[in-house]
Amino acid sequence: MAVPRLEAVVSGQPLGEAPVYIFGSALGSNHNIWNGALELFEGRFSVIRFDLPGHGVTPSADESFTMDELADGVIEMATRFGVDRFRVAGVSIGGALALVLARRYPNRVESAGVVCSAATFGGVASGFLERAASVRAEGMGFVTPIIAARWFAPAFIERDPDTVQHIVDMVGSCDPEGYAQCCEALATYDETAHLGEIDVPVMVVSGELDPASPTEAGAVVAHGVLNGRQVVIMNASHLAVVENPLSVAAPLLSS
Repeated sequence: MAVPRLEAVVSGQPLGEAPVYIFGSALGSNHNIWNGALELFEGRFSVIRFDLPGHGVTPSADESFTMDELADGVIEMATRFGVDRFRVAGVSIGGALALVLARRYPNRVESAGVVCSAATFGGVASGFLERAASVRAEGMGFVTPIIAARWFAPAFIERDPDTVQHIVDMVGSCDPEGYAQCCEALATYDETAHLGEIDVPVMVVSGELDPASPTEAGAVVAHGVLNGRQVVIMNASHLAVVENPLSVAAPLLSS
């Protein structure tokens, strides 16, 4: 196993001239899921949106990795950009990474945003390993049929089918190997026992209708860390950052 090299898209204020906000995305998606929220961040921050291995602008890793090593990859990327201290927020696996970073690098992380995520994803290690194997065998078509119903509220699917299809296509464009590598990292992810070690401010943003990371799972994080708070976005599901980006951005800016 090894620390993967992560690539990113930088926008907003010039690096070195403003505070930095680093954003991570959900499994199968890329940095573009944050597009709707950028207007609230780019005027104040240097914004770095990184992609997971095999997602967006980041190639798949040469070796497998753990969530701790993925977090190390975020730190290596930040250092590469000359960034010492930063705020971090992420969706789903990106939110999980924010928790790992807050625990392991409190000297680097000013605050953590855990968006539609959890301290563990139900103890379903075998499920992630089976999904990794299926995607390697069948490609991303194994995953894409379930994305719309699992990531979006029914009302949003009806109201904005073009955006939903765009996200489904985004997942379909993910490299199966990179997706599988991330599944294998998630198979051993469980920060539950470590929440009490995290003392940087943590803002948990949950979608009311999220089946993947329910509001109750978000509450476990908010109450388990030493300095946590939870905001629930009503009528939103797992990709609340796409369904209601400004409502997701507002609490992150206040943390």
